[in-house]
Amino acid sequence: MRDFSMLDNPVWYALDGPHKNFAVRMDALMGYQADYGPFAASINCTDLTKGMDDYHLHAGEFFVVGERPDYHGKLRLKRELVCLQMICGQKENIEITEDIISLKRYRKQVIDLVNLVQPGFFRLKTMDMGDYSGIFKNGKLVAVTGERMQLDGFSEVSAVVTHPEYIGKGYAKQLVGHVTNKVLGEDKIAFLHVSASNQRAIRLYENAGYRVRREISFWNFH
Repeated sequence: MRDFSMLDNPVWYALDGPHKNFAVRMDALMGYQADYGPFAASINCTDLTKGMDDYHLHAGEFFVVGERPDYHGKLRLKRELVCLQMICGQKENIEITEDIISLKRYRKQVIDLVNLVQPGFFRLKTMDMGDYSGIFKNGKLVAVTGERMQLDGFSEVSAVVTHPEYIGKGYAKQLVGHVTNKVLGEDKIAFLHVSASNQRAIRLYENAGYRVRREISFWNFH
């Protein structure tokens, strides 16, 4: 039986499961190796000062995902990014009119595009966390979607990015549908995180078959 409670602490259960080879343990904190992503978590919220200080030395600016950590050191809380965690467990009949290709051979182009639109999250090895797909126009990568955190029975759809000059053409919806159906075809539940204030993106995901499961915070320390 699938354990949906793992989604309340997705970083921890990814690193304690399918992504264990990407993990670093810092006292009571566990985080992704710096080249994969700036995300960390704990199994509880007891004093994480030592672990967070050590992880900051390893990864630089980072996010603790889930409950607000108990921290008493010199790092500063830059912001709380309140997100909606949305899930999808059933395939949607989304019309695909564009050529969607695997991006395994296009690492530099993916990193450049994602960091143009969503700077700070995407690292050199983030693409190794899952499969990424994209759309090219006139030889230029213009839209991307892929997979990030992997838990037992769940896969996070992430990096839903379109170049600013190509917004409004339906590329994101097609890519989200493509990646989501790929995840569901592997007998997993697809989930994602979106800023609670990003109504345009929330509507896109709802139209692709997602529903809100809960709010979850990304605590940004630096």
